[in-house]
Amino acid sequence: MVLLENITWPKAREQILKCDVAMVPIGSTEQHGLHLPMGTDHFLARFISREVTNRTGILCTPTIPIGISDHHIQFWGTLTVTPDTLRQYMIETCLSLKTHGIHKIIIYNCHGGNQLAMEEAARILRTEHRLPTFVCHVVAASLASYVNELFGHEGAYAGAHCGGAETSLIMAMHEDLVDKVELAKGTRGAEKYGKQVFGTPVAFDVIDFSSNGMIGIPAEGTKERGMKLLNRTIEEMCNFVEWVKKTPLDEMLPKPHIE
Repeated sequence: MVLLENITWPKAREQILKCDVAMVPIGSTEQHGLHLPMGTDHFLARFISREVTNRTGILCTPTIPIGISDHHIQFWGTLTVTPDTLRQYMIETCLSLKTHGIHKIIIYNCHGGNQLAMEEAARILRTEHRLPTFVCHVVAASLASYVNELFGHEGAYAGAHCGGAETSLIMAMHEDLVDKVELAKGTRGAEKYGKQVFGTPVAFDVIDFSSNGMIGIPAEGTKERGMKLLNRTIEEMCNFVEWVKKTPLDEMLPKPHIE
């Protein structure tokens, strides 16, 4: 496992000369219902990124623990930054890596609120700085059918937050941080993420549609399901990393004008 924060600069040089791909994990510090820790998202980002980089041999940077969580701000303890701040922070972090010879970057994002800003950062890095950057999200869309297979009842809980799937992942990684007393109460979250009137979103904050901050069915979470989903997620990410490693840099850069 090549963790940037754990190695000396000569070893960092050695690693970068050997492989020019790096992964930057990012999450959030925000409310996660009545039973999950506030660090859920960045715990996921850190754990999965470290497992993936350990198996693929690429460099892993320290995890960015605070993201865009203003939609959770009414819940005590939530920390947040603005989209502009986070986008610029990520751009400058990635450009630091480029200075040292990293030519391809994978942002591993485990918080939905960060997604748009990270995608914007990736586009800027690719088009303005010729640094191909890809944004991967925890439990990729390609695993949707597998999630539904494990959590059939949660399939209708679009955008589940603190539900069965997320609860299972944390139980698989940090079971000691799950409040088992609260989980055993069987409290449910909202039936879906958000609120609409005539097809138009009218909820800006989670509290607008969930008084306890949860969406989904937390009680469906189990350590066994979490291990299955975690292993499949890591496997999927490793496959993506190998594609990034073997794909020529020129194929990842913007194409010239059509003749």
